[in-house]
This record gives sequence, structure tokens and C-alpha cells, in this order.
Amino acid sequence: MISSFKTKLSSDFSGYIVNLAFSYDKNKATHANRIALFNKVYQNALLTPVSFSNTQNLLRPDGSQRSYSRFADNPGFLLSQEDKYSYHSNRRQFSLNAAKNYENLKLNVNQSYESDRFLNVDRYRPSTYGFISGLLNERMQDNALYSSNISGNYSLGDYGFKNTFGISFILNDHHAEVYNSLADKQYSYQRTSQDYLFNYSLEMHENDLEIGADLGNSLYISNTSLKNSYWLPKANAYLIFKDVFNWQRFDFKVLGAYTALSSEPDLTRSYASYATTLLKAENAYQYFPVNEAESFRRLSNINTKEWKIGFRLNLGYKISFEGEYFRRKILDDVFPVYENTKLILKNMADHTYSGCEFNFSYTNLRIGYNLLSTQKISFFKYQNRADRVENGYNNLAI
Repeated sequence: MISSFKTKLSSDFSGYIVNLAFSYDKNKATHANRIALFNKVYQNALLTPVSFSNTQNLLRPDGSQRSYSRFADNPGFLLSQEDKYSYHSNRRQFSLNAAKNYENLKLNVNQSYESDRFLNVDRYRPSTYGFISGLLNERMQDNALYSSNISGNYSLGDYGFKNTFGISFILNDHHAEVYNSLADKQYSYQRTSQDYLFNYSLEMHENDLEIGADLGNSLYISNTSLKNSYWLPKANAYLIFKDVFNWQRFDFKVLGAYTALSSEPDLTRSYASYATTLLKAENAYQYFPVNEAESFRRLSNINTKEWKIGFRLNLGYKISFEGEYFRRKILDDVFPVYENTKLILKNMADHTYSGCEFNFSYTNLRIGYNLLSTQKISFFKYQNRADRVENGYNNLAI
């Protein structure tokens, strides 16, 4: 069951455009799949013979489930529960945006705050295969997420030659707390991070030629990072040749881009599902995650370097053909691993994600008096390859 409320307010205060927004979302569900309950139900539904019947009720006189085998569960028994809802979520979001435009200067301030609460009641009743005595865990997660973004742009020139200088400051303060009743343990995470972005862009228009370029650098500073990043350059450029050979709407665009980024794992994300790595395939029925990541601190940043080149060809108003090749190198990516029964996050590996994409489209194809159609053919190929794994973890699934 989902309930939601959303409201927005916009106004102009002496040239300042102010936007306020608030939303509240509440969600309740009878079942959730956090402990792979649906997987268990589906598997046992496939295993149960079609000749097996529940006409004598799901439960035996002693309260245990009625099943065709002591090594399997009755799917109906797994889904049956005393409480109406086993999953609850409440999310509140508030945002404030203020913008002011001068002749050549644009200023923007954006503030947002989000408060979340999630409750999972994970239960297996007595006589469940793998949990003969039953098992109960209540998992509560509270998130408090604050974000502030202040940016400004100053422009010089006109349509023929335009320069834009930009600066942006982003502050994020995130808190998360997770409690599991079965382990009687609470995990607390906190991160304050800052992003500084400096950018210069230019645009040139000369007859049938258009040129654009963008140069910049950003800084990433965080209290959970082992080392801050102060050199994260980016550069991209494009050229557009219009009306090539003096053919109307015969345009050709070529582009290229390079971007460097630094990031950290989202501390509101749960890594509890990696409990599967502790089990062999034949023991998968014992899966019941209760351990969260011990900490998000003292990790190196996940550094990403991406290259991209591409083109686009327009043939008239209806036909276009475009292609792109990209290569994304990810360094010191973070993966969870169990050490001394604790779930630890570590900078584990480097990997490369690369590929190409081609699209051909024909728009506004008339197939009737009042009926138009758009046709598109796409080709996409990619690969994700592990380049390096830390010593001692060569057999870890990356």
C-alpha cells in the first residue's frame, strides 16, 4: 500500500525566483525479498509435486507445516504470516531553490533535506527447512541526508563567440543508522563531503560551422576518504558542419570527451546480501543476512577516467545516423569481503567498461493520413573486464 503527498510553491521576490517543494511517501507491503523469501517460495513451488494438495490445511495438529518432504517447504506456509505488513518505509523530502539572473551573471542556490525510515520484519516460523526452530529479525534503517549546492556562471561575448566561466560548490552531509535485532547490533555511518567545480566553456558560430568546448577541474574532499582528490580534470569538444556540400539539413557532428571523477560507496546502501558468499550452493536455503558493513572510513576514493568519441550525421529532416565509442577505467573499486565474521569494505580491484553504440533512425514516416511512425535500429556492444585484483583475493567474484 502506497500513500504519498507532494506540494510545490514558486514565487518571485524582487527578481529572485524561489521554488519550495515537499514530498512525503509511505509504503507498506505484506512481504519483501530482503531475505530472498520470494526466491525460496518460487523454488519450493517448482519442487512441490502437482499431486501434493493443501486441502488438509497448511498446518499439522502440532503447528508445523504440511509439506511433501522434510527437505522442502510448503510455499503457502512461507507466505502465511500473523502480521499484515512486514515492510514499512517512510520518506520525507524538502527542497529550496533560489535563482537570480543579472545581465551576464547567473546565481543559483539549492538546499535539500531527506529523512528516511525503513523497517523489515524478517521471519521464518518453526518447521521452516533450514530454520527448524524459526528465526526472527527486525531491521530498522534511518537516513538523514542534507545537500547544499551553490553555483554561479558569468558569460562574455555574443552568439558568434561566447565565453562562460562557472564555479560550483556542493556540500553533502549524510547520516545512516542500521539496527538488527537478531544480532542486537547497531551500525552508525556518517560522511561529510565537499565538491568544488571550476569550469570554462566557449561556443563559436561562423556561417555553417559551430564549435564548442568545455574545460574544467573539480576537487573532492571527504572525512571518510583515505586521501582527498584535488586534480579531476575534464575536457570535451564538438564541431558541427552544417549544410555540407550546400545540401540543406545535411549536417555532420563530431565530438570527444574526457572526464575524471572521484566517488565513494553510498553509505545508505546495504551490503548484507553478500552473506551469500559464505554459503555453498547446496546450503543456499540457510541464507539469512544480518551483518552490515562495519565502516565506510579509511577507504581510497573510487577513481574513474572515461574517454568518449562519437559522431552524428543528419540527412534531411527525417534520417539520422550516430555512433559512439566509450572506455571507462575504474580504479580502486570497493567490494565487500568477510574477515573474522565481519563484513569489511576494501579497495579491491580495477576494471574497465568499454563498448560502442550505433543508432539509425527514420522519423515522421507517414503510413496514413493522420498516422506517423518513427523507426529506429540500434546496435550496442560492451565488455566489462577486471584488470587487477588485490593480492590474496584472486578468487573473489568481481
